[in-house]
Formats: sequence, structure tokens, C-alpha cells
Amino acid sequence: MRWTAEDFHTHVAEEYGVCLQGWPKHLAFANLSDVPGGMSTMHDLLGRIERGTLAFTKLLNHKRGVLTVEDTAPGIFTPRAPRAERRDYGRQRIPPWQRQSRPPRRICMGPKSVEYIEDSDVYNSDSEEIESVGEVAEDGVVSEIESASGFDD
Repeated sequence: MRWTAEDFHTHVAEEYGVCLQGWPKHLAFANLSDVPGGMSTMHDLLGRIERGTLAFTKLLNHKRGVLTVEDTAPGIFTPRAPRAERRDYGRQRIPPWQRQSRPPRRICMGPKSVEYIEDSDVYNSDSEEIESVGEVAEDGVVSEIESASGFDD
């Protein structure tokens, strides 16, 4: 059973179309472990159930969507506290390392390339495989970009 008034309204009253009638007016609607009074309160609630004064009643269809939490709560209740927001809500959160103009604390763990490329690492390919990127103009002049290889003499 949902023991807060908001959850009772949402998950019981609206979903099943029932309301709890006969709850004592002096008793707060909450988890029974949190309700003061001990066994005398439990005996009072049990007696109301056995006599039929504490029971679920069916809501009419036209009242089902109109009722509020205050209408469906069986007794007095403490409303849920509003949810707190961050102080910087709606603002861009800049990491501290950027605010102080310092480099980030943790270096990226992704793949790294070598800083210098040795001559032995250069890709040697046949000149036949490399096609010319430059286009020959109508008058036979080659454009500024002569080839894709970069090794032309």
C-alpha cells in the first residue's frame, strides 16, 4: 500500500478509482510504523475495518479525474517537501580546471600517435597506384595540386 498522500492519490485513487473512507480525522495518513499511538491506534484501525467503517469506496467516473491529493487523502497529511534545485541551475557549469586556466588533471587515455615520424616509417608506394589529383586544363597546364603523393620531383 502507498503510505504517502501523493502516492496514494496517484497509484491507488486514480489508478483503481477507489477512495478510503472512514480514516480517523485526528490520525495522520502515513506509514503505520511512523504513526504515534502504538497498539491502541492499531486496535482502533482494526476495529474500524471489522465494523466496516474503514473501507474502500468506488469513485464515480466523472469525479475520477477531477479529484486532487487533498480530496483523496483519507486524513490529515504532511505534504511532500519541494524538491531542492542546484544553486547554479540553468547556468553552464565550467570545470574548475578551465576557470583557473590550468591544464586538465587527467590526461586522455585514448590512442596516441608518435610525435615524430622516422624516414623508415614513411609509406613507400608505387607511383602507379597514386593517381594525379590535379586536373589538366584545356591549354595543357597542370593545376597547383599536381599529385596526391607529395613525392613528385
